[in-house]
Amino acid sequence: MKRKVTLAISLFIFLISTNFLSAQSCSVNAGVGFETATKVETQLSGATPSNIQLGSVYWETDAAFPSSIVFEDIQSPVSKVTFLLPGTYTLFLKAKCKDGFTVMDKIKVTVTQ
Repeated sequence: MKRKVTLAISLFIFLISTNFLSAQSCSVNAGVGFETATKVETQLSGATPSNIQLGSVYWETDAAFPSSIVFEDIQSPVSKVTFLLPGTYTLFLKAKCKDGFTVMDKIKVTVTQ
């Protein structure tokens, strides 16, 4: 009986660890948060590894008025961006790994007048 319990626990740990490892197969880096002024074009410094599905990279925001943010290329981790209104924004760089997992990183941006 003790052996069956030990075997069951070992199997459970093994399954959890392999699932955890596969979930960590890729990542994205949104870069470093920054401060800028309104209507100033700023270069983002995101990065993605080679094991990202082609065409799956994009920027997203939590802004109440998303139209106040203009991305030159919303699918590029190094897009240029312009903020039309002052405020504090969170930008999310998202992508899908080749194994199907979606990964995300975020930066805070403070925009002054």
